Amino acid sequence: MRARRPAPAARARGWPRATAGPFRRWNGRSFEVSKNGVVGGRRRPSASGGAPDDGGGIGDRDFMPFADSTVSRRHFEICHDGGRFAVRDLGSASGTFRRLRNGAEAPLTLGAMAMIGKHQLCVVSDSAGAAGAGEAALGLECFAPDGSPLQGKIFKITDKGATLGRRTTNAVAFSHVVDGEAVGVDSSVSAEHARVVFAGGGFRLADGTSAGKSSTNGTWIRLSGLHEKSDRCDLESGDELLIGTIRFHVTATHTVVERPL
Repeated sequence: MRARRPAPAARARGWPRATAGPFRRWNGRSFEVSKNGVVGGRRRPSASGGAPDDGGGIGDRDFMPFADSTVSRRHFEICHDGGRFAVRDLGSASGTFRRLRNGAEAPLTLGAMAMIGKHQLCVVSDSAGAAGAGEAALGLECFAPDGSPLQGKIFKITDKGATLGRRTTNAVAFSHVVDGEAVGVDSSVSAEHARVVFAGGGFRLADGTSAGKSSTNGTWIRLSGLHEKSDRCDLESGDELLIGTIRFHVTATHTVVERPL
């Protein structure tokens, strides 16, 4: 999260604030993250227990408590370094997701994970740039939610790209045929929700249509794989995060403090 630079006669006092969506104890509440940083999860880490960079001990950082069972005991951290805030997943089970901004693209490399509506996709094969691979191709497997008719299905995408959405005309269609009729499997997926493009020798994922219309519920990128720690991901005001099933909107604030002449 990027805090706005204060005027010369001011100093930063308040820092990024995350306001949660409509789930349990976080409904309508916010949590202010100071420059000390924060660790979030269901169990408060010990004061020591390892270096803060490893997510082991909490040190001087604040603790952001969760009661939701979809949040791991030690799920994520937000740190402040070099004038910027960044989020990192600490090896959680359900993951930390960041919503793709309109016009932004995320690289789709082997192991990358994304969420469209309630469905999660993982890149299980990527021949882009591989020597002797011939035509570039990407394999996207739907691995969640459990019980979905799409679970376990692998979609092959060529360098011509593909659209993802609820309509059957999409290359990755969130629908299936019942008694000869196409039925949507996820009402939270837009008719044309996202698209995969091939550019610069690699595949990339973008939200919305090629005409620039965004999806209703967003396209979300998981910061790391299951039980894997992620790299730090810079945050900016306006970003949205998904922690377990709890959605946060991130804003940067500062307080102007009068100085004596």
